[in-house]
Amino acid sequence: MTAAGRTIRNLIRPLVPKPFLERLRAWRWQRFLKARGIAVRYKSDTIEVCRGESILRIARRHEVYVTDMVAYFDYYYGSVQADGNVVDFSGPRRHRLIGFDDFPVLFPSIPEPYTTLKQYLDFASLRPGAVVLDLGAYAGVTSVVFAREVGPTGEVFAFEPDAGNFQAATENVNTARSFGYPLVTLINEAVWRHNDGLDFSAEGAMGSSAASIAGVGRGSIVRVPTTTLARFFRERRLSRIDFIKMDIEGAEVEALDSSRELLRQTRPKLMIEPHVVAEVLTTKRCCRILREIGGYEVRVVDQLGVSIPLIEATPVARG
Repeated sequence: MTAAGRTIRNLIRPLVPKPFLERLRAWRWQRFLKARGIAVRYKSDTIEVCRGESILRIARRHEVYVTDMVAYFDYYYGSVQADGNVVDFSGPRRHRLIGFDDFPVLFPSIPEPYTTLKQYLDFASLRPGAVVLDLGAYAGVTSVVFAREVGPTGEVFAFEPDAGNFQAATENVNTARSFGYPLVTLINEAVWRHNDGLDFSAEGAMGSSAASIAGVGRGSIVRVPTTTLARFFRERRLSRIDFIKMDIEGAEVEALDSSRELLRQTRPKLMIEPHVVAEVLTTKRCCRILREIGGYEVRVVDQLGVSIPLIEATPVARG
């Protein structure tokens, strides 16, 4: 929808009777479900998204994800090994992640399918000794796979501000170490535009984000420490960054905009997942910042399995 269209909609919406809007939403939702052959069942503590005999189960507190579970049923149902005909994401549990066979991965709730992780790997082309920043580590599976690629001479720094997600990432990193994986440095901070801390909506799922972005009602609002990439680079006395994966639920504009000089200096590859902020996908804003920084070839590519794209930023050779 265009900016003009959103403005007109926002002007008209208060004039429409609320009962009519509610009936319209219910009608659209039922059409959405029918078109996909899916039923949604609400239980006391869980919600089941069903297609035929196959069931996706999530916690009621994560109801905001029901639409994604319906729209991308195969993407999520096929991400882990099912227990019979059920994949249960209603609480923390270990899953056999399809595509990752070394050990069961502890997820706080909904898993990260290996499909997207593989896109990160293919684009990054990591080599032994590389320095990687994993912004938005969630359960840490991307971080441990990056560590496998860069080896003991490389470094992976993984940022995850949600306490529940951080605990799962810590357990997965420790499990990976027992399987001979190199060390991952986990950091319980949010990457933001300043170092002063942030009100954060911690929901124990993939969408934990700044409260100013996520809003209220999705998780507990807690104060979390923040850092800028420039400060982190300086305090860790790093000499380079080779790859940045950025999946930080709408904070990507803040992180990029406050890191312009660092990116000009270090010129890492970046792969960024944009998000919807104030009803607008951040893709254009992220691409504009990267082009203003200069020295990057910027491409928007499809993310396999879902409609949200990925942004690839590749440093070009200096003339």
